[in-house]
Amino acid sequence: MTSSGESSIDSAEHPLAAGAIAGNEDLLMEILLRLPIKSLLRFESVSKTWYSLITDHHFAQGYTRRHNPNTEPSGLLLMMAGFLFLPFNDDGDQGHQAMLESWYPDNDQGFMILQSCNGLLLCSSTYFWKTYYVCNPTTRRFSTICLPSSEFWASLVSVSLAFDPLESPHYKLVFVRKVEKRTPLTYQIDIYYSETRSMRPPASGSGDPLTFAAPQGRIRFSCPVYHSGAIHWCSEDETCLYFDTCTLHLKTMPMPPFPVARNSDRVKYFGVSRGHLHLITMDNHYDMEFDILELKADYSGWFVAYRVNLDAVVINFPEITHNLVTEHLIYHILCVVRAVKEEESTMVIGVSGRIISFNLKNSTSKMICVSAPFYEVHGVKFAYQYIETLAHVS
Repeated sequence: MTSSGESSIDSAEHPLAAGAIAGNEDLLMEILLRLPIKSLLRFESVSKTWYSLITDHHFAQGYTRRHNPNTEPSGLLLMMAGFLFLPFNDDGDQGHQAMLESWYPDNDQGFMILQSCNGLLLCSSTYFWKTYYVCNPTTRRFSTICLPSSEFWASLVSVSLAFDPLESPHYKLVFVRKVEKRTPLTYQIDIYYSETRSMRPPASGSGDPLTFAAPQGRIRFSCPVYHSGAIHWCSEDETCLYFDTCTLHLKTMPMPPFPVARNSDRVKYFGVSRGHLHLITMDNHYDMEFDILELKADYSGWFVAYRVNLDAVVINFPEITHNLVTEHLIYHILCVVRAVKEEESTMVIGVSGRIISFNLKNSTSKMICVSAPFYEVHGVKFAYQYIETLAHVS
């Protein structure tokens, strides 16, 4: 019996209702599109129909478009001796933590993350003959990309992942390799297309493979960032490079002015968050005050997005110790995270075996992780944003 004003559905009607939903694919899809990703991953095992719907390319793309495409990362994957998933908002979901602990391929060649790009990770084996993987840690699926020859591998200087789920369900890998060893070095670009599982070089205006010259050691090919449809490489010079993966054109853009007495390791952070490309440069490893720069929309230069002073971090956490040799606080900038609400934007740093979130608007800070002893000794230097996605990696 129900109280006045309430309605009830006879339990006998439930199978009919469930059958009506199951038999209406459009209605079922509309319901599934409203569910959180963790629920969808569990529902893949309900039936072959559900599995087919949830794992479809078009469903994954529609899901991304329906939900905020420039979503904030839900955490970081820290890489040093193995992997540690660090959630930004710890809701106590141990199942989610356990899922992420088993996302990578099981092999005997070692494993490392190279780049994070809109939910997908570019990874590789760590031994001499490298195998490359594109992984989705959310779905725990990955694709293996083998290089065409040992000669190709020997000449390789950079591999980059280009993926925008709003533009295409497919991804590209951009390979940069040396083709001439004279000074300045000459490089060639080759592209792997996941849609056709094939690799080919983009053509220049003459129809030949796209090659370019660059001074050795000045372009940071090992630190690619995908932003606005292009792979970007920062540099220690006045200009840097970016490759438009749609037009297949290589272009230059300015770096911030460097002093005459230039430090060859001034770039401390280069990364993207919610469509904003950020750069941090310092004269010293231990500067407590610095600017976070952002690239202008027209690529004409950089402007100061945030001014940072880390003195408050030391005051808030007196247990953090200074380096006994330099007598300075040694820290590593892990990432800049632009939030939906600007007042919640943060910078994450690793210092003295701890991970600290620093609010870029009000300069408050909070401890989000006290890491394992290995991290305390060696420091956390490699962190990759984790963004939930249903994207395919086949």
